[in-house]
Amino acid sequence: MKTILVLDDSRVYRHALVQLFKKLNFNVLDADNGLTGKELFQKHSIDLAFIDIVMPKLDGFALCRWVKANPKTQQIPIIFCSSKDQATDKYWAFKQGGDYFMSKPMTATDIIRAVETYLPSPIPLHPKGLTHKPQKKMLHQRTSDPAIKHPLSSI
Repeated sequence: MKTILVLDDSRVYRHALVQLFKKLNFNVLDADNGLTGKELFQKHSIDLAFIDIVMPKLDGFALCRWVKANPKTQQIPIIFCSSKDQATDKYWAFKQGGDYFMSKPMTATDIIRAVETYLPSPIPLHPKGLTHKPQKKMLHQRTSDPAIKHPLSSI
């Protein structure tokens, strides 16, 4: 069974993601700060991480740099989930080594698509007991603008 790490200082978002991933049959680890998140990366085999940018003790950017610099963890996909949604925030998220950026609030559909992208499965993910309505907001829509990943490419 694959393991997803959820790091967010917001109890509401953290709980919503943890519950969704459990319904999708993933092992889930979570913490409310980057320092505890770093310890979880060191102690467990993580397959995918959803990380908030602004967290106490160690922010998401610093944690991502550490993950991507460590040979044992550098292959783990990092999905930033943040209420910081300016183009510069997204640019810096990718510059730190992030693989994907989602702006809060996010829909369950977008979260599931992100998981399916980074943890491909031969069986589409269908949450047990989750009323899956694409238009219903669970937690905003993901950023898919290619200019965000490479904002200077048009120069």
